[in-house]
Amino acid sequence: MGVKASEANVLWFLLALNRNSVAMRTETLMQIGAACAS
Repeated sequence: MGVKASEANVLWFLLALNRNSVAMRTETLMQIGAACAS
């Protein structure tokens, strides 16, 4: 049980990390788009 719990923790952590990087990338692209448009 302990192993499965830690595996789930690692998966959740990677998912959260990936979600954060996608949000950052989207924000950066929006800033670049705004800079190009102005």
